[in-house]
Amino acid sequence: MYESSLKNRVFSTLSRAKNKSSLGIQRIFILPTIAGLVFLSSVIIVFLYGASNQRADLMGISLFLSLLFLLAMIESIVNLRGVNFSVESFVYICADKNNSIAINIQSDHEAHGLQIDFDHRSRWKMFWLDQFGIAATKETAVLRLNLDPLARGIHTLPKLMCRSRFPFGLILSWRVIDLKKMIVVYPYPRGESWAEFMGHSMISQRQLKQDFDSEFLEYKVWNITDGVNRIDWKSSGKRGQYMTRVFEDSNQVEGNERILKLSAARQTDTEQKISQVCKWCFEAFDQQQRFSIDLFGQVSEMGSGDNHLKSVLEILANFKFEKQN
Repeated sequence: MYESSLKNRVFSTLSRAKNKSSLGIQRIFILPTIAGLVFLSSVIIVFLYGASNQRADLMGISLFLSLLFLLAMIESIVNLRGVNFSVESFVYICADKNNSIAINIQSDHEAHGLQIDFDHRSRWKMFWLDQFGIAATKETAVLRLNLDPLARGIHTLPKLMCRSRFPFGLILSWRVIDLKKMIVVYPYPRGESWAEFMGHSMISQRQLKQDFDSEFLEYKVWNITDGVNRIDWKSSGKRGQYMTRVFEDSNQVEGNERILKLSAARQTDTEQKISQVCKWCFEAFDQQQRFSIDLFGQVSEMGSGDNHLKSVLEILANFKFEKQN
């Protein structure tokens, strides 16, 4: 399928611009758990009892247990301190059922009992490649965040909370990770190809004028990128060179440049129209042509290349159509 190849190509193309950044630990918070409070209270009671009865053995045991509790606090902090998160700095994903973001979690030591959570009121959903979370391992674990397949737009990753009750379940340690990453969910590129659209436009010019309420503007010199079906043979015979017609509201082609108009897409649904324009953008990018988009009067700059494609995808992702009353 052409849509599949487009999707694979955008991942390979945009991956060159993806810079991974490490998200260091900012602050680690600790609190005793219920078990920790019971343990600590018992130690204090034993110490006070030993002090009141001059029992050096009980006082020594309580001090030893207090030292263990302090070591548990330190170990709990160290357990989280070595865990690093990394995510692609600016990610472009397609609005379909597989629009997930991978967050790599790696530790320089064996991290124990980690739990990752976030605000479930957001539009994101979380799942692990390993459903049981991160095991005690030095290897990279992968956490994936999912968006609703129809969530076209520019989104911010939610804050994550990484917590642990290691060791012994006496101390709860946690930290909040603010990823601060923007995710561009662009429309799924689908619809007819540019060649099919241009061929249909030439075959049914009268229908094109009726559908788009367009007016014939002028003749222009035909270019190989226009397609053979767009040659106007009558005017070409009179002028001695290949000519083609330009309509007001059809997609305009000037030399090696294209203006891709949302109003020219023949779909009736606005989201389908946006997907059609997105497909035309990928085709123009693949053919190394300069192009711009016209979203009901909102015209982007003319350009080509990776950066221009990314800017156009951001416009398509964030486009909001206001229905006319």
